[in-house]
Amino acid sequence: MTYAIEKRYEKRRGCGYRQKGVLYFVSGRGSNSCGKLPIELTICPCCGAGIEFNRCYSWVSSALIQDAPCHSSRCQVTGEGGTVQLGCFPFSSPLIKRYGLMWVGEKFYKTPEFFAKESVLQGISKRLPFVPKDFAVGVDWVLLAHAKTPFNGPNGTELKPGIFMAFCPERIEYVVKGTESDEELQAMAERGITLVEVYKWEDRPHKEPVERPILSLD
Repeated sequence: MTYAIEKRYEKRRGCGYRQKGVLYFVSGRGSNSCGKLPIELTICPCCGAGIEFNRCYSWVSSALIQDAPCHSSRCQVTGEGGTVQLGCFPFSSPLIKRYGLMWVGEKFYKTPEFFAKESVLQGISKRLPFVPKDFAVGVDWVLLAHAKTPFNGPNGTELKPGIFMAFCPERIEYVVKGTESDEELQAMAERGITLVEVYKWEDRPHKEPVERPILSLD
């Protein structure tokens, strides 16, 4: 047996505590602000299919991001050659050909602002139904969408489905149940999955180092 199980002491969040037997994308922070955001979700620019709320993970073309206009002068630099659109990483990177897409549920987070504020304080963790095929931890970016993202319209603020931020998962964590066999845990560890046990923040031993709490969403 060569795998290790790490301890996590976490505060309660909008959806409660992370659940045993579940995989999570985990990152310490989200993307920087960008003039392209928010981006309304209507149809896929490649296949023409509608993009609707779901609890699964899906891949989307980078055209969804690159074709979006930038509304901030901070993303533009004017020089001798004229105005250059710099954009903000990762939203303007020509090297990224696809993004992951996941939704933040309205049931636990009424607006994107609730999630954004909590992610600053506690980091990001997003529940996974499975490990996406060919996903590269620390390389691939995941777009986060909400059904009631605020957009400035001619009649004031309008709430629509839209992308409001992104994050690059630093690791994939599995919350151990305690009933798994050594073979099962070893197999996950060999796939690069971090094994963790989750405890309530208020139950942490004072003599142990305090670990940074992680935000989790269903």
